[in-house]
Amino acid sequence: SPYWQTVVDTYLCRAHSILGVALYIVLDQ
Repeated sequence: SPYWQTVVDTYLCRAHSILGVALYIVLDQ
């Protein structure tokens, strides 16, 4: 259903953003 698709897309986008920030912090040290 479109609703669950939106939830999954939002979760994946948020998880990707968090991983990106974490990777940036690690590389910046």
